Amino acid sequence: MTKIQDIVDYMEKIVTEEDVYLAVLYRIDGVPALVKMKSDAKDLVKGVILWMEREIKYVLPLISRENLEGIVHELSSYQVIFYPVSELMVLAVVAGEEVHRQKLMIDIASTKESIKSHLMR
Repeated sequence: MTKIQDIVDYMEKIVTEEDVYLAVLYRIDGVPALVKMKSDAKDLVKGVILWMEREIKYVLPLISRENLEGIVHELSSYQVIFYPVSELMVLAVVAGEEVHRQKLMIDIASTKESIKSHLMR
């Protein structure tokens, strides 16, 4: 299995959780490197994706400058979580407002560490 496929598989585990719709691995320049989305969520998260594309330009420098563990934005129907994977990559996850946030944060932290270990190989 390739390094990229392994990372996609880790992201898939998050997206298969109930009320989790999308996982995006962003490069530091704001360009999505990998995207994993539930097939039935495309119409639901279209507006959120556009918002994320604009927001990522502000979130990445803030995470770096303030040395944050992550940033959570609560939108009207969604939560968007930005979690740094490395100095060059950030994992963003879109979940519904009903998602169990503590469990999701644990899942994201685990996925982040798995992705990070694959990037370091």
